[in-house]
Amino acid sequence: MHFHYKRIFGLVIVFLFVSLSALFGQERTAKKAERRKELVEKLEKKYYKKARKKTIKQRREMQTKATQKRMKETDKRARRYNQEGKTGWLVKQFCRKKPKR
Repeated sequence: MHFHYKRIFGLVIVFLFVSLSALFGQERTAKKAERRKELVEKLEKKYYKKARKKTIKQRREMQTKATQKRMKETDKRARRYNQEGKTGWLVKQFCRKKPKR
């Protein structure tokens, strides 16, 4: 009985090539779907923020002038309070602590 090692070896290589290419194709479509999903989430977030701003503006316009003024002062105080612990990006870039070794 005579075995054709070259033919068997060639068939194994062709089989591996076909199976691996199919796997890489699946990975590519999965990555593409993931990217598309991230894009959709990003756009939804953007549109939500836009709609939120619009509703806040409409609510403010419905109020009287005195109420609008109070709301503006409250927003200013809230922004100042929330920014208290944060440092600027310039300070972060140039005043970094050196890592310990």
